[in-house]
Amino acid sequence: MHKTKLIFKSLVIITLTPFFLCSCYDAVPIEELSLIVGIGDDLDTECDYPYSATLETLIFKGNNNISHTALTGKGYTLYTTQNDRQTKNSKEWLLADEIVYLISESRARSGIKDFMDATLRDANRNENAYIAITKQSTEKFFTNEPFYSTTNSEEIASLLQFSKEANFFYTNPTLMNMLLSYNQEGRKMALLYIELKEGRPQVTGLALFKGATMIEKISLNEARLINLLRNNKSTGYISINTSNKENYTDFTGKNSIKVKVSKQNNIFVYDIYVTLKGVLTVNSICEEDNSFCNKEKIQSTFEEKLEKVLYKEIQKMQQVYKTDWLDLGYYAVAKYGREKNVASDDNFCKSKINVHVNVKVTSLGRKSDK
Repeated sequence: MHKTKLIFKSLVIITLTPFFLCSCYDAVPIEELSLIVGIGDDLDTECDYPYSATLETLIFKGNNNISHTALTGKGYTLYTTQNDRQTKNSKEWLLADEIVYLISESRARSGIKDFMDATLRDANRNENAYIAITKQSTEKFFTNEPFYSTTNSEEIASLLQFSKEANFFYTNPTLMNMLLSYNQEGRKMALLYIELKEGRPQVTGLALFKGATMIEKISLNEARLINLLRNNKSTGYISINTSNKENYTDFTGKNSIKVKVSKQNNIFVYDIYVTLKGVLTVNSICEEDNSFCNKEKIQSTFEEKLEKVLYKEIQKMQQVYKTDWLDLGYYAVAKYGREKNVASDDNFCKSKINVHVNVKVTSLGRKSDK
């Protein structure tokens, strides 16, 4: 009995000792913290301090009162902006909970190699945060009045997160995926481009990069075509229109992409197989043309239309942009090996690219077309 009591007392002591020995000596009251939720980078080459960085933070005022603020710092380099910004902040910064990074177009066009290097080196950065390029300065985005969230960062992050629901955008526009696109041979960065319209952030296209420098901004219509060829298992909406605005066919579907690469006479040949599976959401065109009551007719019409516009976009990429934003070089590297220049833009421009579109209408909807 005595032995049992001794064992019990020992267990109690062992269990409770850590509670008495540990303490939160370095703890800071939450009211004294600036929780960083968004980071933006701008550039003004005409200013004495060209680099500008804005941090949006959550502010805790007690009694469940939470607000947000944005502070901008200027400097000669990316991190020296903190010297200026700290002079305006009366709280302790808390990094690693940021949910969005924004880079202004002017900053992106001047090159963001330093930003990429900092992202790899700084362990405090959240690589799962979303990222986008902005038309206006990032300071304007973070000092904007949020519509439905506590912070602008929350609104923008949600906007980027759910962009995948249409236009065949990729599913995770995050810092991590940007790093992969930048560092993997045969791939190039294509980041979401957003603007402030009527005081509200909106996705308006894609920012296309060559290396660490932004080269082009393309519209949503053009981005939809590039996305369809570039992003596997993405979702979008396409249509067949007529001269009568009431008679058309709408198709909602998800794509799958398969690329085969070969060589003919030292020229790369790419065969891109695009399969779209989805449902009809509108088919009022069949009231004008009875042949569109037939599923096979609808599928073949979509296939012909898509192949035509996709070929046109590929020709523009080869002849005007002269840059592989379809990441076809990535497939060439996978087959023929790294560091052999197989993924060069020169090879892309000279290559022969074939597109094969297969549209599968899995459902005509609950209405029966006759």
